[in-house]
Amino acid sequence: MKSQLIRSSLASMLACASLAGALAATTYTLTDLGTGAANDINSTGKVVGNDAAGGWYFDGTNRTTPHFMAQYPNTPPGPPPYSLSPTMVLAINDADQILGSTYLPLDPTGNLNGYVYDLAHTNSVAALLGPQRHPTGIGSNGEVVGNGFTFDGTNIGGLSGFGAVGLAINSAGLIVGYASPNDSGYPTATVFAGGTNSQPDLSPLYDIVGPRRNSYLFSVNDAGQMVGELEYAGSSPFNSAQVSVAFLYTNGTAVNLGGLGGFRSEARDINNAGLIVGNSMVADQTFHAFVYANGAMADLNTLISSGGSGWVLTSANAVNDQGVIVGEGQKDGVAHAFLLAPATDTLPSAVHLLLQLTPDASITVTGKVGQSFRIEAVDHVSDTVWQPLGNVTLTAATYLWVDSDSALHPSRFYRGVLLP
Repeated sequence: MKSQLIRSSLASMLACASLAGALAATTYTLTDLGTGAANDINSTGKVVGNDAAGGWYFDGTNRTTPHFMAQYPNTPPGPPPYSLSPTMVLAINDADQILGSTYLPLDPTGNLNGYVYDLAHTNSVAALLGPQRHPTGIGSNGEVVGNGFTFDGTNIGGLSGFGAVGLAINSAGLIVGYASPNDSGYPTATVFAGGTNSQPDLSPLYDIVGPRRNSYLFSVNDAGQMVGELEYAGSSPFNSAQVSVAFLYTNGTAVNLGGLGGFRSEARDINNAGLIVGNSMVADQTFHAFVYANGAMADLNTLISSGGSGWVLTSANAVNDQGVIVGEGQKDGVAHAFLLAPATDTLPSAVHLLLQLTPDASITVTGKVGQSFRIEAVDHVSDTVWQPLGNVTLTAATYLWVDSDSALHPSRFYRGVLLP
């Protein structure tokens, strides 16, 4: 999950933390999401992706495309070219806002136009970002980042630095991506904060002298942990032990995440428990999806307990705070999107013990003053029917909701659903 709105404390965070620390004991159930690739997943399990026909949306049960046939403002009703189709879908946040790009109706220039689509308000486009504004990430309150710009829901802002591109933003507004520290044009991993930018020290990862190094930060969690890729441009397997390196940057230190036996790897996403997903080349120079936790990288193809027949998972693109992973692969030789849910019978027993020890679990709801949320819960990570526990209306930017009945449940997972 590349953006975060609802941050669970105690119950769900303990579950995620224990899951991340017990990777060897974790297996996954695979769900086939259909053709194409899954790009992002939010905390309620909603997924967005693309195939040859354009963008799609998975609500946890069904995959559909008509949601993206939204009307542009001030255009007559009817079919294309006045509707938002075809479209590329990039990301989804916990407020059910979808980020993407599409072609402007009747625009002879053929420019792509970024948009934010609000699932909570059917047939509405929350914002049109303008031609040649390519969005790449969306934050908890609808903040958008992209190629040289930011968007706060009302105003377009800029990112400092030559060739600056923001790829992700966390709940505190910290933006990561890449820029060039000079006019060389070489992309360099960059953190954007307070109108300035800085480059993390990745020198501990350097093991080649000569070829230029390109680097990117693809994701950042609420603790400020960042993941990305360091690439040795111009290198090849014939003159380098590693063409690209997946890395974690945390507390000022760069950590090489390793690989699966090939020459390339990249870390695509990190959740709030520190669980990292991405892709890595294997010995035959094809790519496999990976998960990284507890200091080790594992091939997700080896961790599927059911639903994996005929599959080769090639890239894990996003992970939410429940540890559910989405990405892309080959199903019987055809490109398909996948969803991996942790198998409940492999969750560590420590999760259940720690909930038993905590008298009252709680969830911190973050949003805008005046917004209302319905608090829901399930007792198992695989449950699909969420039980409503109550509603809250924010009187401040954050609200701590305490579940006084949590002691009656050996384990419990929470979410907050934004109300219209």
